[in-house]
Amino acid sequence: KVIEVYKNNPDVAIICGNIMLIDSKGNNIKEVKANSISYEYLLNNNPDVNQQGSFYNADLLKKVGYLDENIHYTMDYDLWLRLLKEEDSIIIINDILSSFRLHNQSKTSGGGTFFKFWNNIFQIRKEKHGCRGIKKIHFVYSYRIIKAIFRKVLNKNI
Repeated sequence: KVIEVYKNNPDVAIICGNIMLIDSKGNNIKEVKANSISYEYLLNNNPDVNQQGSFYNADLLKKVGYLDENIHYTMDYDLWLRLLKEEDSIIIINDILSSFRLHNQSKTSGGGTFFKFWNNIFQIRKEKHGCRGIKKIHFVYSYRIIKAIFRKVLNKNI
């Protein structure tokens, strides 16, 4: 599927599909749908990227550079921004293209990483893309903090 899309769209920056979240034993938890986003949307609204289900244009990747190994938590967010800034195009394949295992030792699921992720995001926005001032992304961040506090207090998934 991915190869066919690239054959028909050789200049597209990112091809992205849905992912299946799985638990540590390989059981399906839920499907996460890929969203079509733009550089501006990713930069100013919501930093979520579907990295596990994404494929990148090799020529464009060589041009913008690979993952920045100095970024510990959100190197995929940084890469998506650089790719979409150069060629603001993404094609969604509405099918599961990968799985993502959730477990306690992963950076994504591990305790205490929430603020580290967001610190990386704001650092990338400021240092690499010149972002200043309040944008919708700050409200997304605030909402997630409040949600995490309530989840911890209520000990429930909300």
